This record gives sequence, C-alpha cells and structure tokens, in this order.
Amino acid sequence: MKLQSLDRDERFDALLGVFAMNVNSDTYTDQEVAGRLLIDVMPECNQPLESILEVIAQTWNASVEQLPLYLGNVFGRETVIVTATALSTNFVDNNRRAEAMRTIAWWVENRRAERRAEMRTNNPMNPSGGSGVS
Repeated sequence: MKLQSLDRDERFDALLGVFAMNVNSDTYTDQEVAGRLLIDVMPECNQPLESILEVIAQTWNASVEQLPLYLGNVFGRETVIVTATALSTNFVDNNRRAEAMRTIAWWVENRRAERRAEMRTNNPMNPSGGSGVS
C-alpha cells in the first residue's frame, strides 16, 4: 500500500498504527520508518493528542524520536510536554506507559533546548556565536 494513495486523513492513521502495534523483533525499524514518514509527509492529524498518547504509550519505542517531534510540530511543544507529563501521573499502575510519557516530554523539551542553543550559536549579534563575526 502506498501512503500517497490514501486520503490525507487516513495517512496519519496508517502511520500511527505502526506505533500502536504489539512489540516484535522489527518494531524499532518499523517505527523509525513510520516516524521519518510522519516528519517528511506531515499528514493531517485527526485525533486529540491525549488519545494518541494513550494509544502509543504501551508500544512506542522510546528511541524513535520522530513521533514526539511530529506531535510537537502539530500540537505545539508546550502542549505535548504538559499533556505527556500529566498522563505520566495517570499511569502509576503501569510504569512502562508512565516512562513512555516522560520520555515523550523529554524528546520535545530536548529538541526545544537544542534549537535555542542553535539560535544562540548562529546569531551574528551574539559575540560568542559561531559565525566568526566580531
């Protein structure tokens, strides 16, 4: 099945399904590819953030950073951080799900800090910036 042949709203569902599948030996690779497609295609998201996080909490591979970054782009970084952090406290009976939510918040926050550092480094008005301009 080709992603382009799906309706715009079906593209997200198809890619999200990869993150919701039961864990097997190829989960990382499958999720990595789906995550790259999320970032490259940026499909319309037709579900609320909280529902998405609840669906993927048990099966998302925390090494696949593209899903949290996609969600941050679509819903806003602060919204993802706040929602994932709040959900992590709801999953006290399931440490795997709670840890997934904390890691999603970490990925989004880490990327935000990374971008701020890049902006400081690339700013020609910053005397300590890496632009070589004095």
